[in-house]
Amino acid sequence: METLLFFWLYVLFLGTDHVRDPIQAGWQGREALRHLECERLDQAEAHRRHPAEVPATTMKTATMMTTDALVCRRMVVPWSERAGRDGVILASLSEESAAMAGAVVGAVGDGRGGRVAVDVFHPDPRMTQKIAHASRQALAERGLPTSGLAPLLAAGDVDILTGLPLERALPVGCARLFAEGTLRPDDTFVGVALLREDETTLHAGLCREGRWRWLR
Repeated sequence: METLLFFWLYVLFLGTDHVRDPIQAGWQGREALRHLECERLDQAEAHRRHPAEVPATTMKTATMMTTDALVCRRMVVPWSERAGRDGVILASLSEESAAMAGAVVGAVGDGRGGRVAVDVFHPDPRMTQKIAHASRQALAERGLPTSGLAPLLAAGDVDILTGLPLERALPVGCARLFAEGTLRPDDTFVGVALLREDETTLHAGLCREGRWRWLR
Protein backbone atom coordinates (compact mmCIF):
# COMPACT_ATOMS: atom_id res chain seq x y z
CA MET A 1 0.00 0.00 0.00
CA GLU A 2 2.81 2.41 0.90
CA THR A 3 4.57 1.62 -2.41
CA LEU A 4 1.43 2.38 -4.41
CA LEU A 5 0.88 5.65 -2.52
CA PHE A 6 4.47 6.70 -3.19
CA PHE A 7 4.05 5.97 -6.92
CA TRP A 8 0.99 8.21 -7.27
CA LEU A 9 2.65 11.01 -5.29
CA TYR A 10 5.66 10.73 -7.60
CA VAL A 11 3.45 11.01 -10.70
CA LEU A 12 1.65 14.03 -9.24
CA PHE A 13 4.99 15.60 -8.29
CA LEU A 14 6.29 15.40 -11.86
CA GLY A 15 3.00 16.14 -13.54
CA THR A 16 2.76 19.61 -12.08
CA ASP A 17 5.48 20.73 -14.49
CA HIS A 18 3.61 19.49 -17.58
CA VAL A 19 0.05 20.70 -17.14
CA ARG A 20 0.77 23.77 -19.29
CA ASP A 21 2.84 21.89 -21.89
CA PRO A 22 1.03 22.16 -25.27
CA ILE A 23 1.91 18.54 -26.02
CA GLN A 24 -0.50 17.43 -23.32
CA ALA A 25 -3.50 19.20 -24.89
CA GLY A 26 -2.47 19.30 -28.54
CA TRP A 27 -4.22 16.15 -29.80
CA GLN A 28 -6.97 17.14 -32.19
CA GLY A 29 -7.25 13.95 -34.16
CA ARG A 30 -5.21 12.39 -36.96
CA GLU A 31 -6.78 14.48 -39.75
CA ALA A 32 -5.98 17.79 -38.02
CA LEU A 33 -2.40 16.76 -37.34
CA ARG A 34 -1.81 15.97 -41.01
CA HIS A 35 -1.94 19.74 -41.67
CA LEU A 36 0.82 20.53 -39.16
CA GLU A 37 4.59 20.52 -39.53
CA CYS A 38 6.24 19.59 -36.24
CA GLU A 39 9.73 19.59 -34.75
CA ARG A 40 10.65 17.88 -31.48
CA LEU A 41 12.90 19.97 -29.22
CA ASP A 42 14.17 19.53 -25.69
CA GLN A 43 12.07 21.60 -23.33
CA ALA A 44 14.79 24.16 -22.57
CA GLU A 45 15.25 25.00 -26.26
CA ALA A 46 11.48 25.04 -26.87
CA HIS A 47 11.05 27.48 -23.96
CA ARG A 48 13.81 29.71 -25.36
CA ARG A 49 12.03 29.91 -28.73
CA HIS A 50 8.45 30.02 -27.43
CA PRO A 51 8.54 31.24 -23.80
CA ALA A 52 4.82 32.07 -23.70
CA GLU A 53 3.69 28.59 -24.78
CA VAL A 54 6.32 26.25 -23.30
CA PRO A 55 7.17 26.43 -19.58
CA ALA A 56 10.75 26.53 -18.41
CA THR A 57 12.23 23.36 -16.96
CA THR A 58 12.54 23.19 -13.22
CA MET A 59 15.22 21.56 -11.16
CA LYS A 60 13.07 18.59 -10.24
CA THR A 61 12.24 17.64 -13.84
CA ALA A 62 15.78 18.31 -15.07
CA THR A 63 17.11 16.04 -12.33
CA MET A 64 14.55 13.22 -12.37
CA MET A 65 13.47 12.91 -15.99
CA THR A 66 14.06 14.09 -19.55
CA THR A 67 11.33 16.30 -21.04
CA ASP A 68 10.77 17.62 -24.51
CA ALA A 69 8.23 19.60 -26.50
CA LEU A 70 6.65 19.21 -29.90
CA VAL A 71 6.61 22.58 -31.67
CA CYS A 72 4.12 22.63 -34.54
CA ARG A 73 3.01 25.14 -37.14
CA ARG A 74 0.38 24.92 -39.84
CA MET A 75 1.70 23.88 -43.25
CA VAL A 76 2.22 26.68 -45.74
CA VAL A 77 0.87 24.31 -48.40
CA PRO A 78 -2.07 22.30 -46.95
CA TRP A 79 -1.80 18.54 -47.09
CA SER A 80 -4.75 18.31 -49.48
CA GLU A 81 -2.96 20.57 -51.99
CA ARG A 82 0.36 18.75 -51.97
CA ALA A 83 1.29 16.51 -54.85
CA GLY A 84 0.09 12.99 -54.16
CA ARG A 85 3.63 11.73 -54.64
CA ASP A 86 5.09 14.11 -52.05
CA GLY A 87 2.34 13.31 -49.56
CA VAL A 88 3.28 9.63 -49.74
CA ILE A 89 6.98 10.47 -49.31
CA LEU A 90 6.34 12.67 -46.27
CA ALA A 91 4.06 10.10 -44.64
CA SER A 92 6.92 7.60 -44.42
CA LEU A 93 9.89 9.98 -44.34
CA SER A 94 10.92 9.21 -40.77
CA GLU A 95 10.94 5.46 -41.33
CA GLU A 96 12.67 5.78 -44.71
CA SER A 97 15.36 8.06 -43.28
CA ALA A 98 16.02 5.65 -40.42
CA ALA A 99 16.37 2.74 -42.86
CA MET A 100 18.75 4.79 -45.02
CA ALA A 101 20.88 5.72 -41.99
CA GLY A 102 21.09 2.08 -40.94
CA ALA A 103 22.28 1.12 -44.43
CA VAL A 104 24.94 3.86 -44.37
CA VAL A 105 26.25 2.73 -40.98
CA GLY A 106 26.30 -0.87 -42.19
CA ALA A 107 28.34 0.18 -45.22
CA VAL A 108 30.91 2.52 -43.65
CA GLY A 109 30.83 1.85 -39.90
CA ASP A 110 30.78 4.79 -37.52
CA GLY A 111 32.65 7.08 -39.95
CA ARG A 112 35.09 8.15 -37.26
CA GLY A 113 37.81 10.42 -38.64
CA GLY A 114 35.98 11.44 -41.81
CA ARG A 115 33.29 13.89 -42.78
CA VAL A 116 29.76 12.91 -43.77
CA ALA A 117 27.92 15.14 -46.25
CA VAL A 118 24.33 14.77 -47.45
CA ASP A 119 22.68 16.12 -50.56
CA VAL A 120 19.10 15.61 -51.75
CA PHE A 121 17.82 15.61 -55.32
CA HIS A 122 14.10 16.42 -55.60
CA PRO A 123 12.36 18.85 -57.98
CA ASP A 124 10.65 20.77 -55.15
CA PRO A 125 13.05 22.87 -53.00
CA ARG A 126 10.71 22.63 -50.00
CA MET A 127 10.73 18.85 -50.19
CA THR A 128 14.49 18.88 -50.64
CA GLN A 129 14.87 20.79 -47.38
CA LYS A 130 12.57 18.44 -45.45
CA ILE A 131 14.25 15.30 -46.78
CA ALA A 132 17.73 16.68 -46.07
CA HIS A 133 16.80 17.57 -42.49
CA ALA A 134 15.28 14.13 -41.84
CA SER A 135 18.29 12.38 -43.41
CA ARG A 136 20.86 14.33 -41.40
CA GLN A 137 18.92 13.80 -38.18
CA ALA A 138 18.64 10.04 -38.79
CA LEU A 139 22.38 9.79 -39.48
CA ALA A 140 23.22 11.83 -36.37
CA GLU A 141 21.06 9.51 -34.25
CA ARG A 142 23.21 6.64 -35.55
CA GLY A 143 26.39 8.40 -34.48
CA LEU A 144 27.22 9.98 -37.84
CA PRO A 145 27.02 13.79 -37.46
CA THR A 146 26.76 15.39 -40.86
CA SER A 147 27.88 18.61 -42.46
CA GLY A 148 25.19 21.08 -43.43
CA LEU A 149 27.02 21.87 -46.68
CA ALA A 150 27.00 19.50 -49.63
CA PRO A 151 30.27 19.12 -51.58
CA LEU A 152 30.44 21.23 -54.73
CA LEU A 153 31.67 20.27 -58.18
CA ALA A 154 33.52 22.50 -60.59
CA ALA A 155 31.30 24.53 -62.93
CA GLY A 156 32.35 22.51 -65.97
CA ASP A 157 31.39 19.24 -64.28
CA VAL A 158 28.01 20.66 -63.28
CA ASP A 159 27.26 21.61 -66.88
CA ILE A 160 27.97 18.06 -68.02
CA LEU A 161 26.14 16.29 -65.20
CA THR A 162 22.93 18.31 -65.52
CA GLY A 163 22.44 16.69 -68.92
CA LEU A 164 22.59 13.17 -67.47
CA PRO A 165 19.84 11.22 -65.66
CA LEU A 166 20.46 11.00 -61.93
CA GLU A 167 21.22 7.27 -62.11
CA ARG A 168 24.33 8.16 -64.14
CA ALA A 169 25.06 11.65 -62.79
CA LEU A 170 25.52 10.58 -59.17
CA PRO A 171 28.20 7.91 -59.84
CA VAL A 172 30.04 10.25 -62.24
CA GLY A 173 29.79 13.14 -59.78
CA CYS A 174 31.16 10.89 -57.03
CA ALA A 175 34.25 10.10 -59.10
CA ARG A 176 34.79 13.77 -59.94
CA LEU A 177 34.44 14.93 -56.32
CA PHE A 178 37.19 12.51 -55.31
CA ALA A 179 39.41 13.31 -58.29
CA GLU A 180 39.19 17.06 -57.59
CA GLY A 181 40.05 16.55 -53.91
CA THR A 182 36.71 17.87 -52.69
CA LEU A 183 36.21 14.55 -50.90
CA ARG A 184 39.09 13.08 -48.91
CA PRO A 185 39.64 9.29 -48.83
CA ASP A 186 37.91 8.95 -45.45
CA ASP A 187 34.96 11.24 -46.32
CA THR A 188 31.49 9.94 -47.10
CA PHE A 189 28.97 11.60 -49.38
CA VAL A 190 25.36 10.40 -49.09
CA GLY A 191 22.93 11.20 -51.89
CA VAL A 192 19.16 10.85 -51.49
CA ALA A 193 17.25 11.13 -54.74
CA LEU A 194 13.86 10.87 -56.37
CA LEU A 195 15.05 9.23 -59.56
CA ARG A 196 11.80 9.47 -61.53
CA GLU A 197 8.96 12.00 -61.36
CA ASP A 198 6.28 9.31 -61.03
CA GLU A 199 7.97 7.49 -58.13
CA THR A 200 7.01 7.68 -54.47
CA THR A 201 10.21 6.00 -53.28
CA LEU A 202 13.44 7.76 -52.38
CA HIS A 203 16.69 6.10 -53.39
CA ALA A 204 19.93 6.50 -51.46
CA GLY A 205 23.55 5.85 -52.27
CA LEU A 206 26.95 6.73 -50.90
CA CYS A 207 30.27 7.81 -52.33
CA ARG A 208 33.55 6.63 -50.80
CA GLU A 209 36.99 6.94 -52.37
CA GLY A 210 35.48 7.91 -55.70
CA ARG A 211 33.20 4.87 -55.94
CA TRP A 212 29.42 5.16 -55.88
CA ARG A 213 27.26 2.47 -54.27
CA TRP A 214 23.48 2.36 -54.31
CA LEU A 215 22.09 1.38 -50.92
CA ARG A 216 18.37 1.19 -51.74
